[in-house]
Amino acid sequence: LEHLSQMQPEVLYLYWDKFVEKLNSDNSFHRYHGVFIIANLTSVDKGKKFEKIFDKYCGLVEDKSFIVAVNVVGNLGKIAKAKPNLQAEITSILLDVGRTSHKHKDLMKSGSIQSFAEYFDEAEDKEKILEFVRKQLDCFAFLVPIGSV
Repeated sequence: LEHLSQMQPEVLYLYWDKFVEKLNSDNSFHRYHGVFIIANLTSVDKGKKFEKIFDKYCGLVEDKSFIVAVNVVGNLGKIAKAKPNLQAEITSILLDVGRTSHKHKDLMKSGSIQSFAEYFDEAEDKEKILEFVRKQLDCFAFLVPIGSV
């Protein structure tokens, strides 16, 4: 389903609510898949369904599972690209990942950098983003692709 959501998101968009339900699952594996698929479906979200779950989705940056949290961060760039109206809020969240409760802050920041790369060309806060990235230059965690965590 993840692959299909990347290649043909319109096919799965009909099942949006099923994927949103996954965000509430007790199983972190299910939450992870919901996070990933929903991010891909935002590219075809003409009904603005994501806007209704924005707080819930972004709240998972503090999920008890690091894998869920880091993948929210790593997928926010896709969402910012698909939803320009949310870019300012998403940028703020990505710039703040160092304040999460997770101990692997460098990996969270790596996810932010990956997300910034998705929409940097149209981002309004380029200077803040560049400053964030410059501060990470001495950290090698940004070399680890988020999907491999």
